[in-house]
Amino acid sequence: MARIRLGHVPEAGWYLIPKPLLVSFFAGSVELGAVIEAVLENRLGRATVADDAARLSVGCYEIFGGDPSSSAARTLVAAAARPRELVYGNDPGWRQVILQVHGEEVTDRPMRDYDPSGIDPASLIRIEAECPAGFRLQTLDGALIRQLDADLEPHALQVFESAQEFLEHGLGFGAVQNGQLVCAATSYTRSSRFVEVAIATRTAFRGRGLAAATAARLLRQCLTEGLAPRWSASNPVSQRLAVRLGYKPAGVCQVLYRR
Repeated sequence: MARIRLGHVPEAGWYLIPKPLLVSFFAGSVELGAVIEAVLENRLGRATVADDAARLSVGCYEIFGGDPSSSAARTLVAAAARPRELVYGNDPGWRQVILQVHGEEVTDRPMRDYDPSGIDPASLIRIEAECPAGFRLQTLDGALIRQLDADLEPHALQVFESAQEFLEHGLGFGAVQNGQLVCAATSYTRSSRFVEVAIATRTAFRGRGLAAATAARLLRQCLTEGLAPRWSASNPVSQRLAVRLGYKPAGVCQVLYRR
């Protein structure tokens, strides 16, 4: 589970703070809200706090919040893992700090956020029914989860600490052919209110409608459990898929990708 790193590290000036203050550093964060909430609820990832600033580390993301003029802001940015998407809440102050610290190592990779409020469960059922012949939509079990690999990234095992933890706390469905997992839709993160959706299809099976059918099954399960399925994408293919599934384009999350 998540670890909130609170305590004293002399070289960085870390100190114990109440959790409400940590939450306040990310108040008003809409884009990637599902990812942020999962960490703040101590479900996934890790929060690192120093002075009046913080960094959330979860999956492919390093997310910065609080005061970018804090004495520890540069330390938080410099210590971020790589390669990662550096997310700064569209705050020009944090953007400046990241560029000062990492310079030419980072490039812009903005992500479009999508609003799930207009998703129609009946439409999702129709999309599921379009799953190509020869493939089955199945709930991910222990055997299928072990097939999640680099060809199916992004996926939940990049975030959850183990397959067992994902089985207990995550959601996932796959398109399966002859026992092979060829497409997977998983909860990249899950909080009390949201799921951040991850979807990927093996290279050899793309262009057949598998991603749409598999994602529709996951979205329908999210709605059944009262969870809002959030979708963020920089890839045009993923952006088009979101619209097909019933999402409405929303805000843009500015991201600097560090190689």
